[in-house]
Amino acid sequence: MTFDPYKAETLGARLKLLRASRGESLREVGKVCGVSAGAAHQWEQGVTSPTLKNARTLATHYDVPLDWFSPPKNESKWTCGHVGGAMCAECYRILAWRAHELAEENLRLHQELETARRK
Repeated sequence: MTFDPYKAETLGARLKLLRASRGESLREVGKVCGVSAGAAHQWEQGVTSPTLKNARTLATHYDVPLDWFSPPKNESKWTCGHVGGAMCAECYRILAWRAHELAEENLRLHQELETARRK
């Protein structure tokens, strides 16, 4: 089954689609991430969002890129469309995850460059 992450409007809806595609229970998703079924349910309902670590685990488990959890590329990075003209808390956390990912990659590249310069 091919997924278009932008067909589902929220992270919770995307997670639910992925879980359903595999026939997994909330308990199984929770076990993959080391959390309770209740925590996984809260992610799907949009009550809470998974941590960056759990988002990475989910992306690996479902074999989708971490960017799959990002807001649609055609939307402004400062608005998400869920709240008139502002960014909802869920999308803000997703944007923060992506910024963290980019910062880690930048640091890794910088360290490689410094190591190469010393040789």
